[in-house]
Amino acid sequence: MSVSVTDGQGLSDVDTTKVTVANVPPTVGPISIIATPAPVGTNLSLSGVFSDPGIFDTHTGTIRWGDGTGPAPAILGGSNTTGTISGTHTTSLLGLFTVRTTVVDKDGGTGFTTSQCHTPITIDATSASGVPVNFPLPNTANPPASCLPPSGSMFPIGTTNVSCTETDAAQHVNTCLFSVTVRTPLEVKQDVLGQLIAFRAAVTDQQDGRKLDEAIKQLQMSIDPAQWTNSTHPNEEDSEKVFNEEKDTVHKLFDLIKDKHSAISDTILQGFIDRITSADRVLALIAINDAVGRGGDPKKLDAANQELAKGDAAQSMGRPYEAIDHYRNCWKQALQA
Repeated sequence: MSVSVTDGQGLSDVDTTKVTVANVPPTVGPISIIATPAPVGTNLSLSGVFSDPGIFDTHTGTIRWGDGTGPAPAILGGSNTTGTISGTHTTSLLGLFTVRTTVVDKDGGTGFTTSQCHTPITIDATSASGVPVNFPLPNTANPPASCLPPSGSMFPIGTTNVSCTETDAAQHVNTCLFSVTVRTPLEVKQDVLGQLIAFRAAVTDQQDGRKLDEAIKQLQMSIDPAQWTNSTHPNEEDSEKVFNEEKDTVHKLFDLIKDKHSAISDTILQGFIDRITSADRVLALIAINDAVGRGGDPKKLDAANQELAKGDAAQSMGRPYEAIDHYRNCWKQALQA
């Protein structure tokens, strides 16, 4: 750069100096991530903004989704000084994950931010109220991340959206949205059936396969939609069939556990049994809750709670088929209350 100075008498002087203009990198954020269930895995959608004082800059952007797939090109929009960044991705990740969003200007100036989100959660109900659900928070400390509803809350049966906020190093408030789905008793049994069918496909032992086929057949009959008013209430006239066929399913699975020649893992079989039994317990609890809500007969309700306690005792002693009998009796008493 040259500077020329001339005085009143026409005398002048020129001086030259070098001026280095430093490139200012883009600033990225805030960022919003939405995680939704996909047929396989989780669909992720990211949107956010970036800024750059360089009015003549052009930009490129990438997103690292935190699952080892490498940086993916981002979609940029807006002006050179105030732009938008977005992208979508399907991942097999489970739990908390970290996303890095980067914008680079034409001079190589790089700005980025990291943000965290959680994949959708699906869990079985354990009571008429749903189930307490714990999930890790984004690991920012100042200020700490927060979620609504917070981790550890009682989540009702059905789907609840969770919104979390975290503050990055540039004090941008990033957001994450994911869902918590609490399965109904019928949905639990449908899920168990699907897992049993998939598991059966890999079993080659004929005797094991035959017993699994019988268990699958009984469970299929139990969850026949014609026998259910909705996914939390079996029809009154079909309740015996619903509970008894589930009990038969549990018997078949329990026989496999007792069979010393069976090659199937006892832990896997016990997992199926526990979920079926727990679903029947939730049916009983929902029936009690319904009876209390309509001001039911206290004596019948007391009898229902006694059956519930007997079912819990039988389950704790490793007799799930007896537990189902008591949960069925509890359901009946509550219905009559």
